[in-house]
Amino acid sequence: MTESLESAWTAIVDVAKHLDDQTRRPYEVGLTALVHLARPGWFGQYYPFTAMGNLCFSDGPQWWMGTGTVLSILLVVRDEGGYDVWPYNPYPSIPANAEPQLCTDSAAAALVEAQRILQKPDPQREHDPRWPQRPLAR
Repeated sequence: MTESLESAWTAIVDVAKHLDDQTRRPYEVGLTALVHLARPGWFGQYYPFTAMGNLCFSDGPQWWMGTGTVLSILLVVRDEGGYDVWPYNPYPSIPANAEPQLCTDSAAAALVEAQRILQKPDPQREHDPRWPQRPLAR
C-alpha cells in the first residue's frame, strides 16, 4: 500500500509541530511555518518528509523503497531561527565544503529560492551520480 500525497502532508504537519515543540521554536518561525507555506504552493505536488528535523521532498511515496526520488533540495530550520536552503539531496550527505544557497529569516523566501533552484537546469549536477535528477516544474 502506498501513501497518498494528502496523508503525507497531514503527517508532516504533525511532525513539524512535534519538532518545533521539542526545540521550543514558535510555530510561526519554525518547521511548522515552512510546512504550512509549502503545502498550498508549488511544493504541494511533492511528498514531504524530514531528515534530521529538516524539510525534504520526494516525487513519490516511500522513496526509501524506490517508489520516489528525493529532490535535490534541503530546507534547514536553524535552532536560533531562520532557514538555510541547500541545493543538495540530503542522502548520502551534503559535501563538507558546501555552503547554503540562501540564509534567510523568511520561510516564504526559503521556499521561493528552493523552487528556483529546482527549476533551474544544472548540467554539472545532472552528471553527478550522487544526486538524483531534479524534476522540472510540472
